[in-house]
Amino acid sequence: MKIINPKKKKRISITWLDLLKILFILGCVGISIYLYVVHLPPAEPVTETGSAPAVTPVAMPTLEPTYITETCYDGSQELDPILYHFPFQKTDLYVNNKKLVKQVDDDTIQKLQDDAAVFVSNYFQIDADEFYRDYDSAIKEYKKLFVAGSSYYDIEGNLFNTDTYTNDLVAAMCNSRWKSQVDFITDKSLVWQDNAYYVRGYLSIRTQKIEDGEDLSRFFPFKINKGQKIKAVIDIGLIPDNNNYQMTDINYIWLSEEG
Repeated sequence: MKIINPKKKKRISITWLDLLKILFILGCVGISIYLYVVHLPPAEPVTETGSAPAVTPVAMPTLEPTYITETCYDGSQELDPILYHFPFQKTDLYVNNKKLVKQVDDDTIQKLQDDAAVFVSNYFQIDADEFYRDYDSAIKEYKKLFVAGSSYYDIEGNLFNTDTYTNDLVAAMCNSRWKSQVDFITDKSLVWQDNAYYVRGYLSIRTQKIEDGEDLSRFFPFKINKGQKIKAVIDIGLIPDNNNYQMTDINYIWLSEEG
């Protein structure tokens, strides 16, 4: 009787015919892969017929009116909270609005607001073509906005006396052919004292015409382009002069440029 060893592997015999069959199959597979990767054109992109989902713009965070408690704001006029977001105090002589309106009569508070608005209109609302027609008159009117015998800094920190400052500013406006439209909003709750009186307001400037604003960059902390809209929170320092108040300084507290 023949004993079979279970651990002994069975020999597999391959003929030449089997080998040719295997080579034929491998060749077909290789050719198929080659044609698919190299020669076949890329598939046409799928065109989406549905509209893309709407993108909701991220809302800018609302600035909290942090310093509104220092004022007499009563909600009777709707104002942007940004006007109360930044501190009012500049020195140790600060008298907040809530105290000031109790120390000063209503007419004075209103006069400060009115004179600040007049200053803003005369300083920022420009028609350079009118300046050209009566240049000497433009210089004269501009000098009335500033304290006579005082000095003012330009944006670069250079100090000039009133006459030089106003002459250079009006010349820059004329050379630029600047024409602008201005809006200014303030309130009795935005008047306070810190040595001088101060009036804070929301300023909007729309540039209607400009040829070259390079010279104006000495006097304004923003670029001036046609169609551009400037938004700013400004503090205007005022001191009494005869029956009116004159500007001692302008502080740009917040600034935004659109266009």
